[in-house]
Amino acid sequence: MQDNQDQGLIDDFLIFLEIGKGRTVGTVDGYRRHLHRLVDFLSQSGQSLLTVSQDDLERFTGLYLHQKGILPRSRKPAIAAVTRLDRWADANVLDLVYPAN
Repeated sequence: MQDNQDQGLIDDFLIFLEIGKGRTVGTVDGYRRHLHRLVDFLSQSGQSLLTVSQDDLERFTGLYLHQKGILPRSRKPAIAAVTRLDRWADANVLDLVYPAN
């Protein structure tokens, strides 16, 4: 269930980027790869995109990607993908999941 929920959020976000923001297929594919890495990272600790913390995102974009051999310069697209997903989720998803907030 968690994987399906995460995949649905990612799909919705990528559709928003491609159709709503006019991003290229290459950009969207790059974001997809980075966000799937994020989901893999989160699943190792039983987390999901709906339960991720700021600390988790920082660990992913820093230490985790470093341990995977990704150089700092090459981490910039991953950071952009995570940052934009986080902003999009704050504006579009959390109100649906946590309407009292």
